[in-house]
Amino acid sequence: MGTVAYLRISTGGQDLDTQRLAILDYAQKHGLVIDTFVESQSSSRRTMGERGLRAVLDQLHAGDTLFVSELSRLGRSVGQIIQLLDQLLKKEVTLVAIKETSNFATHPTSRRR
Repeated sequence: MGTVAYLRISTGGQDLDTQRLAILDYAQKHGLVIDTFVESQSSSRRTMGERGLRAVLDQLHAGDTLFVSELSRLGRSVGQIIQLLDQLLKKEVTLVAIKETSNFATHPTSRRR
């Protein structure tokens, strides 16, 4: 998949375009290209499959990057987000959360033997 941006809104007050613009702005500033945008309009109370996130995770491979505007787009609770981060780290997928200015990546030298 390469570079994927996951956008999710759950209420009428939220806007997919705002998330898209934040990610595109970040990508432009860092010389990156977003290959795919995945949009979801569902509550974080839904399962990962219902939010379209499971399909995205299944298609990501080592070396790919997943962008979100903020970590809360990934789950409802800190526990859900940590579980997802763990899955991404095990797959060696980099996660970039724009608003938190966070970049989570697994590096081969940091793996346990």
